[in-house]
Amino acid sequence: ITSYASTVDPLQPGEQFQLGLTVQNMGNTSAKSITMIVGGGSSGGSGETPQPGGVSGSEGEFTNFAPVNSSNIQSLGDIPAGGALQVLQNLIVNVSTDPGAYPMKITFSYINNKGEVVNDDQVITLLVYSLPKVDISFYRPLDSFFAGEPGQLPIQIVNLGKRSTVLGNMKI
Repeated sequence: ITSYASTVDPLQPGEQFQLGLTVQNMGNTSAKSITMIVGGGSSGGSGETPQPGGVSGSEGEFTNFAPVNSSNIQSLGDIPAGGALQVLQNLIVNVSTDPGAYPMKITFSYINNKGEVVNDDQVITLLVYSLPKVDISFYRPLDSFFAGEPGQLPIQIVNLGKRSTVLGNMKI
């Protein structure tokens, strides 16, 4: 994975987003029948007797991010040596996810030039923020204002979030 980006910035709990990945074959030979497994998983590894069932992505980690509208497994086809591919995955941030930096494991399972199945694990980091949810309004009708004279604005700020928050400088 040479680069990645989210369609939503910043990510917050409960937010659906699309994760875009640039996947590049950094090897000297083609990678064939590539399968991408978001959250981690495997396909019958080299040296093992192939088992029915194919690719396993159910053992992945989905505590903070989960796939939406599709599986966590995508077939990417072949990528020649040095070639790159753009991949998209729809995800949601779990509503119980606290703000922080979260690693996400992504496994690429492919067949190398010797016909062996290779599982290549990559890790990216997604940042989750919890922005304050506030309502700003006037708590009584405004007084008359005169040009060049100071006046007061009866502003009230109400925290609509479920957690307490500390507010610093604000621009309205």
